[in-house]
Amino acid sequence: KIHDNKIKDYKNLLISLKDKYKANINFNKLKITKEFFEENYSIYIIRYINNDISNNYWLNNYNNIRKHYKNIKIIIIDNNSSNEFIKDDKKYSDINFIYHNENQDGEYLLYYYYFKTRYTKYALLIHDSLFIQKEIHHFIYEDSFIPLWSFKSIERLDNLKPLIFNLLNNLNYSEELKNITNNNHFWNGTFGCMSIISIKYLITIFEKYKLDNLLNKLNNRMNRMCFERIISIIY
Repeated sequence: KIHDNKIKDYKNLLISLKDKYKANINFNKLKITKEFFEENYSIYIIRYINNDISNNYWLNNYNNIRKHYKNIKIIIIDNNSSNEFIKDDKKYSDINFIYHNENQDGEYLLYYYYFKTRYTKYALLIHDSLFIQKEIHHFIYEDSFIPLWSFKSIERLDNLKPLIFNLLNNLNYSEELKNITNNNHFWNGTFGCMSIISIKYLITIFEKYKLDNLLNKLNNRMNRMCFERIISIIY
């Protein structure tokens, strides 16, 4: 109730500012509550384990999340890890494990499996080595796509452009996307493809651009670097 009162006061303040300055204010971008975050968001984590050290990454990630969010749904996407180092999965009944034992498509699988599972209205898509140290819902608002970090589109673009164009040939509206790629002042890359995204938006881009055609085509580092740019170009 305290939070609701604060939101109401905040909205009234924004309305007065909007009237005074004729400002275009989006009320949907108000910060969310912890309860809303846990009920409407899920956390998808991509992992790859090839030794005991890398096995500790996802465990540390999980333990950090559970310190702050006891109820949020967690999905671990295992991207073709070495079986000899997968030891603890059965201990965690509060995690949904997805085992992708084909090509190492990396961060693309965060988008692919969120599109397939659709557990919640929104998802936070991160790497196993990204550790949440504090509550983060204070900094989150409802939106279709929020990159966690970005980088300038011009970085390495000339070297990657032939590979990007080759991957775009697998998608609908590839020529439109190529034109946007060339006009790089329209977009920034999404670092590590880590983002907050809505299922409504994700369904739209998968169906419109046939994004599932990229499955098994991002199995090397250079192509995954291209996807850091493709996801931004589409947006």
